[in-house]
Formats: sequence, C-alpha cells, structure tokens
Amino acid sequence: MNKKEQLKFDPYDKKVYSLEEYIAACYGGLPSEVQLERQWNELQDVTIGYDSKADTLEHKVRVSELIGEFCSEMLRRASKHDNSKLTQFEKPYFDSETPKLKKLTYGSDEYKESLKKLGKALTHHYTVNRHHPECFENGIDGMSLFDIVEMIFDWKAATERHEDGDIFKSIEINQERFQISEQLKEILLNTASQLKWDWPETLTDNKEDENN
Repeated sequence: MNKKEQLKFDPYDKKVYSLEEYIAACYGGLPSEVQLERQWNELQDVTIGYDSKADTLEHKVRVSELIGEFCSEMLRRASKHDNSKLTQFEKPYFDSETPKLKKLTYGSDEYKESLKKLGKALTHHYTVNRHHPECFENGIDGMSLFDIVEMIFDWKAATERHEDGDIFKSIEINQERFQISEQLKEILLNTASQLKWDWPETLTDNKEDENN
C-alpha cells in the first residue's frame, strides 16, 4: 500500500488521516512538509488502536444536518403546494371541475374526460408545479427525490377527495400512465404501507385483535 492509500490514527484529535490530509490539517504547525510526513509516519495505523466512536458520532451529526436540510426543503414546498390553483389562470376552471372529479373513479374514462375540460388551466398547472411528471420533458425521469416525495403525498391527498380513492390502486394506475419503473413503483408501495395508508379491513381487524 502506498502512502496515498495508507491511513493513520492521530490520538491527539482522534481522527484518521491520509498523509495529504494530515499535512493539510497541520500545515503551519511545523516548519516543513518533510517534518510533517515524519510525524505522520510515527502515528498508528488505523488497525492499531483506532476507536471508531468519534468518526461515527461525527457522521451521525452530519447525516442529521443533511436530513434537516431535506426537511426544510419539504416544508418550503408544503407552504407553496398548489398555490397556482388559487390564481386567475387556474381557479375558475378548478371551481367548475373539482366537484365533478370528486365523484369519479380515478383513471376512468369519465375522469379523463373531466380532466380535458380543465384545458389550459391544467397545462399551466403542470408547467409550474414540479411534483407532476408532466412538468418535465422526460416525465418522471426528470424529477428529483424532493419532487417524488411531494408527488406521492399529493396522490395520497387526492385519493382522500374521491369516494372510492385508494392510494395503492392509484400507484398501480400511475405506473402505466407515467411509465414508472417496477423498482420505483415498489418503493412507492412500500412507503404507503410503512405509513399505514388505507390498511385493508382484515389487516386492521388483526391489528386490533393483537392489541386486545
């Protein structure tokens, strides 16, 4: 193993360094890189005396920060969700068609016909809202993870507006509608299951029996 690949454990700050990382971290502490390299050579190999606790805790903190950034973005999206439906470009059309859509089965021919009546309003809505696959030239393949998360929550909320809404059926229908891969479809179904959305009555009864 050459020195570029070798790692050493510094007990002073409880961190693992490559030679380049050590020189960068300590530069200015000693008069030359030669002396820094000599000092690095005297450190323990990571397999000798290395305690992973500090690195693990540092990793936990960083992951927590990144999850926080993700949540902040989702909260920002939550505050802006479907604001375009309140504008003059969309609201009059949704005022007319939304009551009708509620009574129709998602994906049915009648449902599709009602969507067509939204016309320019729906086109505008898809254009300015990233949580719709129609917003992208390449459909769902153009979406980010943020878009996908907002999309499935949008689907779930939409099913609750229909008398026979079912998020699991909607995911199956939308797989064909948006050419969703089998892998992503399974992820969406797993998410719905983990959040316990629309549990079948038999499963709900079984859970109640287990708790009694």
